[in-house]
Amino acid sequence: MKLLTQLFLLLLPLSAISQEFTVLTDATSLRMLPDGKEIVGTLSEGYSQPIFAKFGFWAKGERGWVNLDFTDYSQPLFIKTGRIALKIFRIADGVNADSDSGTIYLPAGSVIVVAGEEGDFVVGTFKGEGVKVSKDSGVLEKRVFDIVVLTSPVTLTSDYGSLNLKPGTPLLFDGNSVMYNGNFWIFERTNDEQNFFNEEKVISALNRLIDIYNSAKFSSPIAERLGYYVKTMPLSDEDVSLIDTNSGKGIIIRLKHKFFMNNGKPITGRKTRLILKKSNFDFWLKLAKSCFDNGVNKFVEIEIYRFNPAINGYEKEGFVSMSYHLYKSGKYNSYDNFLKYSDSDLSDDLWFFADEVYERIENGD
Repeated sequence: MKLLTQLFLLLLPLSAISQEFTVLTDATSLRMLPDGKEIVGTLSEGYSQPIFAKFGFWAKGERGWVNLDFTDYSQPLFIKTGRIALKIFRIADGVNADSDSGTIYLPAGSVIVVAGEEGDFVVGTFKGEGVKVSKDSGVLEKRVFDIVVLTSPVTLTSDYGSLNLKPGTPLLFDGNSVMYNGNFWIFERTNDEQNFFNEEKVISALNRLIDIYNSAKFSSPIAERLGYYVKTMPLSDEDVSLIDTNSGKGIIIRLKHKFFMNNGKPITGRKTRLILKKSNFDFWLKLAKSCFDNGVNKFVEIEIYRFNPAINGYEKEGFVSMSYHLYKSGKYNSYDNFLKYSDSDLSDDLWFFADEVYERIENGD
């Protein structure tokens, strides 16, 4: 009389599931392996590819692995793996039933997967155990279910309480409710990620960091020797864009740089370059940390703009993007690792280094 309720899951082959990602940042790297350092290609903003495999927050595209933090991607609550027609018996009122282990009580709403009928009785399984009940204790139905596997944590709710289920749990779904563990349930997605974001608070925090950084640059020995310094302009609402997706929040920060003489007079006659590349990376990481601490849970992209007197405006000189998951796992904890794991494309004309500057000064250039 024993029946295994999970046997039917083996009767139907898995069907192919269509899923793809779309790049949200200026560009992102394709890597040989998940979390790998070797870059095998680059995908530009807006480019879409099918997902062939997933590993954590990485997805395998057509030519390599991409960090999903930098993408928008379909993440259904569950994946359909097949369909099955079943006879079920729903208990109308509580009833005692014969089972493999003796007499058990089935409360109202309990669902038996029917294996057959024996005269005035229904024979089937309830929570994996063979049972036999009178036909007049409930309603016999035929239903077609989708066989689905959860991709996200969910909470099942019913009149009898709630259950928390993990990704990978198989369920039967009829389009409205789930049949699981001998009952029908309604499910809802649970989300453990931070769900808060206050744009005004974030911009204020970033501008405090910018003020500190500008003060340090203005008072640095290199600025004193050169007679000028580069100022990072305060952020306004138009310089910050929140990218809100089903899988989390990303942010784009447009940093604008303008050059001033030490006496405060702006430099308008020539295009100048940023100084001390490493200090800029350290500063950008502080900006990213502030965003990640305030509700951003996908990526921070910093776009670099430099004032060009020839056009009396700002020109984009590149970008650098940082992943929330790589940040949380400590992958940006050193300058070398920052360069290996962040995505960036910065103009070579943007930089010169302090030692080169001192050498030029000493040579009278």
